[in-house]
Amino acid sequence: MGHTPGPWKEYWNYLNILTIENKDHLICKMNMSNFGGHNEKLKRANAHLIAAAPDLLKACDRALAVIYDMRPSDKCQLENNAQLLLEQAIAKATDEITPAGQTVCG
Repeated sequence: MGHTPGPWKEYWNYLNILTIENKDHLICKMNMSNFGGHNEKLKRANAHLIAAAPDLLKACDRALAVIYDMRPSDKCQLENNAQLLLEQAIAKATDEITPAGQTVCG
């Protein structure tokens, strides 16, 4: 595993400091009071996305495994870029090179 295991939780203090951690480790701590001029709603949305990262990666891995296991005729019916988008997201999250893929539909 290339990252701290989830689930990750977000915590805010009264000074607008965001802390993201799992049950054993600190993932990150950021001062969000002067964070690029973003409004409060956008700051919270970004924090939710960071905290969801391990869950999103797990979902992408599982979805890609389903695509790889599909029969070729079923795979061809998928939206053209679904497999590629999943592979790119996983590669970005794991800092690995995007795989060539196992495409069967020219």
